[in-house]
Amino acid sequence: PTINVADCLKKLYAADNGLLYEDPNVQIGVKSQWQGNQGRVMFYVGNKSPGTLTDVALELTGNVQGLHARLAALPAQLEPKKQQQVLLELAAAGGYRAAPGLSLRYSVPGQAPVQVPLKLPYGPHRFMQPWRPANPQEFFAKWQEASARHSEAKVVTVAPAMAQGGLAAIQA
Repeated sequence: PTINVADCLKKLYAADNGLLYEDPNVQIGVKSQWQGNQGRVMFYVGNKSPGTLTDVALELTGNVQGLHARLAALPAQLEPKKQQQVLLELAAAGGYRAAPGLSLRYSVPGQAPVQVPLKLPYGPHRFMQPWRPANPQEFFAKWQEASARHSEAKVVTVAPAMAQGGLAAIQA
């Protein structure tokens, strides 16, 4: 059975653990932990093939302003039916829009080198923490505090028809 990588990615937007990528030779599983502005993601890169994979590499792609990312090195060879762990450390230093990407590269003896761009599900939502006020007064006190700090912030109600046009329609 073929794994749908897009479905795996969708699941990882909400889950901390799961499958990021799989093809006939390689499988990449993920486990992540989040606390405050810090995140630790462990990639489990497994060789599913009967031969040794060479020139194996994982590299971060896209320099994301507001997000510090450090990816540990992956050994250049991956023996048959073996797995390597690779740590990705993330720290949100400010607001950012898009998550960095990941590039997987490897070679199988007798075949053309493989290079696969992968999307990562580690957008700004990973660093948000829910806040549950004990009572309505606590909520409104926090709202007033935020409003005082950002006096230019306004709450705007948008008609559903206009909202369908996206941000550009709302701004217009």
